[in-house]
Amino acid sequence: MFNRILLASCFIASGSALANGNSEEPAIESPEHIMVNVEDKRSWALNATKNARKNNPTLMGDARTHFLNSRLSKEKNKSSKRSKKIKRLLSKKSNLTQFNTPVPGGQGGGITYTGTELLWSNATCIYADYVAPKSPGGDIDGFLYTTSTNRSNLGVEAYVSYFAQDDFTFRVFDWAIVAAGGSGWAFDIEYSDLGDYLVSREGRDGAYRQEIQTLNCTEKTGTNSWLNKVLIVNQVTDTYDLMYTNNYTTSSDSENTYQDGDSVGFWGPIFETFENDVTNTNRGLNTKAIGSGNSILHQDGAFEWLNLTTASYFSGDLAIPVIYKEESNQEWLVGVTSNEFDNTFVSPSSIYSGTGSIVGEELHASTSSDSKGWMAFGGTSSFGSTPAAGNYVVQFELSTSSLTTANIAFVTLYDRNTNTHTVSKFITGSNFDSTNDFQPFRLEFSTNGSERLTPGVYFFDNGDLTIKGISIVEI
Repeated sequence: MFNRILLASCFIASGSALANGNSEEPAIESPEHIMVNVEDKRSWALNATKNARKNNPTLMGDARTHFLNSRLSKEKNKSSKRSKKIKRLLSKKSNLTQFNTPVPGGQGGGITYTGTELLWSNATCIYADYVAPKSPGGDIDGFLYTTSTNRSNLGVEAYVSYFAQDDFTFRVFDWAIVAAGGSGWAFDIEYSDLGDYLVSREGRDGAYRQEIQTLNCTEKTGTNSWLNKVLIVNQVTDTYDLMYTNNYTTSSDSENTYQDGDSVGFWGPIFETFENDVTNTNRGLNTKAIGSGNSILHQDGAFEWLNLTTASYFSGDLAIPVIYKEESNQEWLVGVTSNEFDNTFVSPSSIYSGTGSIVGEELHASTSSDSKGWMAFGGTSSFGSTPAAGNYVVQFELSTSSLTTANIAFVTLYDRNTNTHTVSKFITGSNFDSTNDFQPFRLEFSTNGSERLTPGVYFFDNGDLTIKGISIVEI
C-alpha cells in the first residue's frame, strides 16, 4: 500500500492527460519521479451520487441548504465586488428561512491560510487526509463538517459531512459552479459506498484511527481556462481514483488565483459545528476524534510540498478539546478518545503462534516450507482493556503470492470470554488486488463493553502469506 511519505509527496502534473480531457493514461508523479496510477471513477461516483440522493432526498436537500447558508455566513463581513456576487448567488440558492436560528458559519477550528502567503499562478492542490469516524459521537444532533479549500477562489471543497449520529457522507461542492450561477453541488457518496477508500492509519500521537485520503486540485489549462478535480486514494488498488472534473473559464486569472482579502480560498483543513446553532457554547464537545491526519499543499508544479508552518495558523473553539496539533500545521485532531482501545495496533510478531516465521515486526508463511496453521493468535489483552460499548473496525494488513480462488487466510477477532468469533472472514487469493502488495482487510463490529478480544490469522498453505499489522479503531 501507499505509505504516508509517498502520498504526502505526490502531485498531479499540470498539462497531464486528464487536464486535456483524456483519462486513458493519467499520471501522478512524485518528487522521486515515481508514477502512480490513476483510475477514472467519475461514472461510478455519479451513480453513487444518484443512489445517495434517491435514498434520502430530504436529508440531502437539508444538507445542501445548510452548507450554502454556512458559506453565505463566511461572506457576511466581506465587501469586495466578488464577495457581493458570491453572496447574491448563495442567497439565491439557499433557503434562509428553513432553519429556526441563524447558522453561525465560520470555523470551529483548524487551519487558516495567512493572507499574503501561499499565492499561486498555474496550479494548486491540497492533499487532505481526514480522520473520519463512521459517526461523530458525542452530543452532535445537527451538522458537522471537516473540509478545506485548495487556496483557489473557484476550486472545490471535498469534505466529510455528518448529520446527527448518521453515517457520514463524502461531498464535493464546486465554487466554479456557484460563480456560473449554479447550486455548486457536484456529488454525494454515502459511507456504505466508501469501503475501498477507508483505512486505519497511525496518528502523531501513536493511535490508529479511520481516515479517508483525498487530493483536490485546481489547474490552469489555457488562457482563462481551468480544471477542478477531486481524487480519493483507493486503499485496495493502490491508486488515486478520479471522482470529479470540471472544466470552466474566467474573464481573468485573478478570478481564480487567490489574493489577500478574497472571499473564498482562505481556509485550510477545518471543522465546523452547528450544535443548536449559536446558543450552545459546548457544541460538539464530546465528539469522537476527528480532524486532519496529514494536509499539505502543492502549488505551481514545484517538486517540493509547501510547509504550512509560517504560511498558516491554527485556531480553535475552546469548547472543543484539542487532542493534538502539529507545529507544522499539517495535522490536528479534536474530540475525545475515552472510547478508544488502549492499544490500537498490534505487531504480528508479538502474537506469533508457531506457523511461519518472524521477519522483523512481520510474520511470513511460505507454501514451500510451512504447513497450514495459526500464524498469529493474541493473548487476553492484545488491545488492552475493552472500552465502553461502541462500534469499531479491526484491520488486517496482508499480502500474498497467489491470486487463487482458494482460501489464503482466515482472520478473526475472538472473544475469550464467550469463546466465539466476534467477527471473522475467510480470505481467498482472489480477494487481493495484486500479489506481494499489502492490502487492508477491514471488518466492522460492535462491543457491549465486556469482551476480551484477541486477533488471529490462520494460514491455509495455498499461497505465501505475510502479516504486516493489525489495528483496531473506533468508528
